[in-house]
Amino acid sequence: MSDFLAIAVSDSKVIHLVDWDRPCWFSASSPKGDRLIPSPNSILTDAILFFFQDQLSLSSDPFKDQRGLGTLVDCDRLPDQRSLEEARLEIRGKKHNFFLIAHFGNLDTLIREDITRHKTEILTARIE
Repeated sequence: MSDFLAIAVSDSKVIHLVDWDRPCWFSASSPKGDRLIPSPNSILTDAILFFFQDQLSLSSDPFKDQRGLGTLVDCDRLPDQRSLEEARLEIRGKKHNFFLIAHFGNLDTLIREDITRHKTEILTARIE
């Protein structure tokens, strides 16, 4: 059994966050495509870096070798953790496209904490 936690939207791209054994993001348009298990302290940031990279202008892409393969990517097991951490810091410090997080019940604490680290305003909406 899984719990549906949130939906993230930017421009025309939509991703879903589901909690199986661990939280996992996937594209709404391609549920059997790429999937991402984010690090707990970067639950939203990792998703933005992975799924919305085409909307960002970053100095490096820590997921360039994993994206598009239709596989499950676990951020905590990426070989280049330094590059990933640098990209997280870079994206949190930039203003970028509008993001909306729709969620059921109370917003997950890890998502709320990650939102506060971003310079960009990220709106949240509770779905009843």
